[in-house]
Parts: sequence; C-alpha cells; structure tokens
Amino acid sequence: MAELRCRVKNCVYNNDEYIGVVESINDQTENILFCIQHDDASFMVPAVEAFIVDIDHKNKKLYLDLPEGLLNIND
Repeated sequence: MAELRCRVKNCVYNNDEYIGVVESINDQTENILFCIQHDDASFMVPAVEAFIVDIDHKNKKLYLDLPEGLLNIND
C-alpha cells in the first residue's frame, strides 16, 4: 500500500522507516510544517533543514532524521 501511494504522493521516511505521505505544508505558523498522514493518524513535523536528509524528487520521497520521540509527542 505504501509504495502505491508513493507513486502519487510524496512519501516520507524517518531513518528508512516509512512514516506516511505529505498531505500538505502549513506555512501559516512561525515554523513551516509538513502535515503527514499515515493510515488514520496525522501529525506535523517541522520542515527544518536539520531534519531533512535527502529529497528524491524523481521517486517523490522525502527522507528525514527526526529526534527521538518527536513522532510520539502527542501520545
């Protein structure tokens, strides 16, 4: 399922683990945020250069290296 969605949307990986697709980019806040959707969950990740490892434009993939616990901040 993830690879099928990758062909249409920008897939996001954290340390090579699939975490979702970028549904939108929120630039209405002080910090620009990637709005990421994975199954029924959605979360926002700061779009900062320090977190971006690689952008594969051809394959529509975004590779991040997020700080430990960032994806679980609202749990």
